[in-house]
Amino acid sequence: FLYSAFVLNGMLSGSSTQITVPSPMIVKVEDDVTLPVRITGSFSFLKWYRELQGTDVNDMIAAIDAAGIVGLGTQYTGQEELLGNNSLLIQNVLTNYTSSYTVEIQTSDFRNNIELGPYYLGELLQNTTISFNNSSPIKENGTVVMTYCVTGTVDKILWYKDNELLHASVNNRSISDIDRIQLSSGNKTLTISNVSRTDSGIYQCVAHNPIRISSSDEITLKVFYGSDIPTV
Repeated sequence: FLYSAFVLNGMLSGSSTQITVPSPMIVKVEDDVTLPVRITGSFSFLKWYRELQGTDVNDMIAAIDAAGIVGLGTQYTGQEELLGNNSLLIQNVLTNYTSSYTVEIQTSDFRNNIELGPYYLGELLQNTTISFNNSSPIKENGTVVMTYCVTGTVDKILWYKDNELLHASVNNRSISDIDRIQLSSGNKTLTISNVSRTDSGIYQCVAHNPIRISSSDEITLKVFYGSDIPTV
């Protein structure tokens, strides 16, 4: 599996303190990853959070103040390390580290603070395939099942026919298709019953997550009347 981290840039308003983070990076599961931040100017404290929730001062991974004193919070697991440049090192990145990470910085004048993030660690989508439960051509009035397989964390799957979004993907089917065209939970399986010639066409699936959009290869469905099915 691959992971990507989204990072942002920011300037503390009314202050000479500037925060800079580099472009997105990719790491493999079980590798170490550094969520970097470079600060120009002074600050009174810096805190790192995973899935920032509430205002509990201890609900953090780690913090450092202007004197260089480091404190650990309830989100610290032993796999994180606050580096000398204030970046956060996460060792042995695992699947359950798919989270947003936030760095909070307050300037030394105590009048400005900014929350940067999220740092999103999520699986890239890859190895996308689409297949029939049986071979094409399909006899009219029969049933066809198409299954989409993908590696990675999927937020949304959309089905297309002849490069047009299939209405069932967005739960906007016509009355005649409500019982005939069905999608499984998560949209990974498309079932068409009482197949007609109008269902013939090129089908494709597209998976989405915050990191990547991944499209399957196209697959062609051919529907024939019984007497039309070619023989070999």
